[in-house]
Amino acid sequence: MGESSVPRRLPAVLVPVEGESFASWLSRAAADWQLTPGEAALALGLECRPGVVVRPLLFGVALSGRSLRRAGAATGLGARDLRAMQLARYAGTALNLAGLDRSVSEPSLAVLGHQEWALFTASRACPKCLAERPMWPLWWRLGIAAVCPVHHVLLADVCRRCRTRLGQGYNGHPRRLSSRRPEMDLSRCNNRRPAARRRKAGLCDQKLAALPATPVSAALAALQQRVLDIADGRTVPRVAGRTVAAAGFFAALRFTTAVARLVATDDDLAACSFLPDEAAEAFTAEQHARQRATRGGSGHPDGGRPARCGPRRGRPRPGRARAPGARPAVRLGPAQ
Repeated sequence: MGESSVPRRLPAVLVPVEGESFASWLSRAAADWQLTPGEAALALGLECRPGVVVRPLLFGVALSGRSLRRAGAATGLGARDLRAMQLARYAGTALNLAGLDRSVSEPSLAVLGHQEWALFTASRACPKCLAERPMWPLWWRLGIAAVCPVHHVLLADVCRRCRTRLGQGYNGHPRRLSSRRPEMDLSRCNNRRPAARRRKAGLCDQKLAALPATPVSAALAALQQRVLDIADGRTVPRVAGRTVAAAGFFAALRFTTAVARLVATDDDLAACSFLPDEAAEAFTAEQHARQRATRGGSGHPDGGRPARCGPRRGRPRPGRARAPGARPAVRLGPAQ
């Protein structure tokens, strides 16, 4: 497709669901057109990196002016609807995308990936939501996404079969869109796995509705909804009793979270009664992996693979011995 050419108008176009991500809408539209996502991206006229694989520029993060015009011409959707499905929707609230250079999209996005609290090439997911319909909300890609406010469960992060982040697509090449037949079954993981010793390359067939859905308290679900309302501009945030801008609120939240990840102990986790055991175990596993890495060992407890939460054994209680290498409990206030 030439630089100035406009794709032809597609005969039937699915209307995006309010709050849906661009990747989700494209997958649903592709299935409706009986195309692969890569073929659908080309039919929309999205700008892609040169090469034999389909890699749209800044896919799901932002649309260039050319991609916006072409997609609008092909679908009849307005610019506002198309922009609402991009992570850039949260610029100025949950995200700071000032460093995003659309002329050199890949390098600038790689830098932002280390700075901003978002999943730029993947998504979390609620198995119960996906059991009802194959629609992935945009907010599942935010770093603050942890709990489904509707079903009161933890969001899933990694497919238990292919052990890849959900919605990543190609294993090791997360911004590629599949152009290989057959079309995808939207009820399954669909990450493309490479060939292994006893397995052919192909799409992961893990049923999304069968992924673990750990229950959480109503209080935790309400807290998730409140933070989302701030990200969407529906609630005015406050920090230390003072009204602040949404960007200031999320900067404070990121700082507080970073401190907690650095210094929290097993005793602190035990005192946090509303935190699910699975979340506490994952938190502790990451802490121990970080401690091993600083001592020159592997960054993961099992020698390179992400730690898996084992069966529930009960959380340590205050007064019991801490795990080897754990820091003493942090006490706020003046030093004695």
